[in-house]
Amino acid sequence: MSTPAAAEPASQTYKGHCHCGKFAYEFKHPSLDEYKAMTCNCSICSRKAYVHSKFLPVDDITFTSGSREELSKYIWKNGVVHHLFCPVDGCAVGAYVAPQNAMSINLNNVEDIDIAKVDKFMNNGKDS
Repeated sequence: MSTPAAAEPASQTYKGHCHCGKFAYEFKHPSLDEYKAMTCNCSICSRKAYVHSKFLPVDDITFTSGSREELSKYIWKNGVVHHLFCPVDGCAVGAYVAPQNAMSINLNNVEDIDIAKVDKFMNNGKDS
């Protein structure tokens, strides 16, 4: 007999934006009260202070101001991850993974959450 998979926390809608407001977005995500966000010690994530959301299908992220295509991008190493940032204020908005057509949101930019209270785990990107 197989054991049931752990249920994912209930989703809720979050809103975020870059510092200047040129880019604003909404996305559904498992409750951040119950979700473990990812930090990463690779050179770009640590310098940009990313706290990654779950990687979401890009269609699940709605830009209410600006668009993903208008964000500046920094692509390095193997070219799979595109780090997206506001071309005006430099704010790290998220990371796009081309093969999966998925994007994480930098939770530091999300409204009405206390990022210090969000549970996190460290991805060892430095050694990969």
